[in-house]
Amino acid sequence: MQVGSTGLLQQNTPSLNAADVIALATDNNVAVFGGSPAFAEKIAQYCVENGCQIPSEYILVGGAPVYPRMLQVLCCAASSPEKVIVVYGSTEAEPVSFIRAADKLKVEEGSSVGMCVGRPVFEGSVKVVRVEEGVSGRALESVEAPLGETGELVLSGWHVNTYQVSRLVWSCDVM
Repeated sequence: MQVGSTGLLQQNTPSLNAADVIALATDNNVAVFGGSPAFAEKIAQYCVENGCQIPSEYILVGGAPVYPRMLQVLCCAASSPEKVIVVYGSTEAEPVSFIRAADKLKVEEGSSVGMCVGRPVFEGSVKVVRVEEGVSGRALESVEAPLGETGELVLSGWHVNTYQVSRLVWSCDVM
C-alpha cells in the first residue's frame, strides 16, 4: 500500500457493486488496483460484460490461488495485460514472489502440477524443497530443489512475521 499513489480498500461482499468500484477508481485516479482473486474476478467480469476497463496503471491480484480462467478475464479487463501482476505471499510472510499474468499463463499452460508463483522478491529468502515423507526440518538441505521446480516453499528473512509463529505455539500450549 505504500507505493506513493491513490489506493482503495474494498471488502468483497455479496452486495459489492462493481460499477461503484469502477467509478471510485476512476474518480480517484487509482494507479494500482489490487485485490483477492474473487474480488478482482467480480470487477473484471463486470468490465468485460460492459465494455469497459479497470481504470488503473497496474493490477495486482493475490491472497488466494490465481487460476488461469480468472487471470484471462482479468487480462481482458486491463488497459494493458502486461501490467497485470500476480503476487504471492502468506499470512506469515509478505511479499514472497510475483509474476506477470502473461508469464504465469504461459508457464502453466498444459500443466497440472502446482502453480507458478514467479520470482522471489528477496533473493535468498526462498527455497524450494521436494516433498518427501519423513524429512525433518534439520534435513531440508537434502531435499532442496532448484528454483523453477515444483515443490514446497520455505521462507526466511526479515519479512517473515514471527507473531504468527508465536501465536501458533501459544495456541498449541493452550490446547
